[in-house]
Parts: sequence; C-alpha cells; structure tokens
Amino acid sequence: RLLETYKRAYTVIRQTDPTAKIVAPSLAGFAEPLMIQFLQYAQANNLRIDAISWHELENNPETLQQHISRAQELLRQYGLCDGNVCPEIHINEYGSATNHLIPGWSVGWLYYLNQSHNSIAWASRSCWTNLNKTDDCLYWLDGLLTKDQRPTPIYWVYRKQAEMVGGTLLSSQSSSPRIVALATRDSQGTISLLLGRSSCGTTGAWCNGSPYQTNDTPLPSVPVTISVNNVLAASSVDVHITR
Repeated sequence: RLLETYKRAYTVIRQTDPTAKIVAPSLAGFAEPLMIQFLQYAQANNLRIDAISWHELENNPETLQQHISRAQELLRQYGLCDGNVCPEIHINEYGSATNHLIPGWSVGWLYYLNQSHNSIAWASRSCWTNLNKTDDCLYWLDGLLTKDQRPTPIYWVYRKQAEMVGGTLLSSQSSSPRIVALATRDSQGTISLLLGRSSCGTTGAWCNGSPYQTNDTPLPSVPVTISVNNVLAASSVDVHITR
C-alpha cells in the first residue's frame, strides 16, 4: 500500500510539474531490504527518481562509504541510472542522539562525509532531545548554540570546518577509524588539520543506542603521531595518523 501511495503521489507531481525533483525513499537507516523493495517497484513501474536518501543514526560513521557504495550498486542493478548519471545520494540526517553534541564525533562524521564528497550531494546534521529535555531540532542550530545563543563545543568544530571550505581537500589516513583528521591546504600553502576522536566513553554509554543525549566520561587520552608527506607536492599531500 505504501508503494502504491508513492506511485500515485509521483504521478500527480510529474503531471503538475515535470521538472520537479523527487527524492525517494527516505529511510530511517540504511535498510537494504527496504531499499531493494522500493527500487524494484520503481523499476517495474518506470518511476524515475532524482535522489535517494536515508538517515545515518548509528554509531559507526566509518561504515558510511560502504553504505553509499552499496546504494550506487543497487541503483545501477535496478536500471535507475542513465548511463553514468545516477540519482543523487542524500544523507538527510547523520549522528546519534547519545553523542551528537560531542566534538570528536562531529569530526568523525565530517571526515567520513568528506571522504565520500564525490558521492554525496546532500548531508544534514541530526537533532535530538538533550539532557535538559530541550529540543535542539526547534532551536539553537541543531545543537551548535545554547538556549541563550552561546556557542557550544561542537560550534567550534563546524566553524573550523567552514573556514577550511575552499581549500584543497588532502588525503588523510589513520591507523584507527575512530581517530581521524580533516586536512586541507589553502591558496597560500597553509595546511589545516581538524583532528577528532569518536569514542563510546568509559562505560560505552555514548554508543548505547538511546534516543536521548547520554552522560559518560571520555576514555583516557592516547598519544597520536601526525606525519605529513609530500608537503611540497603541487596537487596532493598525505596526512597519516598513528596511535
């Protein structure tokens, strides 16, 4: 019945505005069986889509590229690509409730989103109910500001990432998928790094799947070594992180 409802809405939209952009499905997570069911139906009924979308609300930002690659495979498998042009991929919410206000987790998501930047057309932060029962979906830029409009710790992550936009995105590898760095070089040759660690906390509470922000304490600090190779290269610099 849901698929039939989609078909009827699709038909009305295309009749009203043939140039309208249709994004479907919008899944609460990367649920491959549901995605396959929808794409099979779209193929069988000749329903052209402009983008597919899903939420990434688990505690595994490092699996993002795997999900994207699989979605691209399915789009080709079910004939929804026009040659090399496939529907866009939108991550319309990313980030878990338990850790969405922790700076290290924001860095992790931004790192893996940037690793996939050639494959994603759109990505948006998730928003949740916080420890004080306020809802950062309604106010405060999804948690970037406090109720009285002061910057939160994650504000500075996104501010720094915004300052890095426009620079050349550099290759960055890490020996740990949970300790990563965004790296860019600006037009003056200055290299900027945004380093973060996405840990589950000492008790694992930051990865327990709760729909609310959760209290815990960070894991003990660990030493990291950052090495920058090919720094004088014209087009690429490699950044390596080891712990």
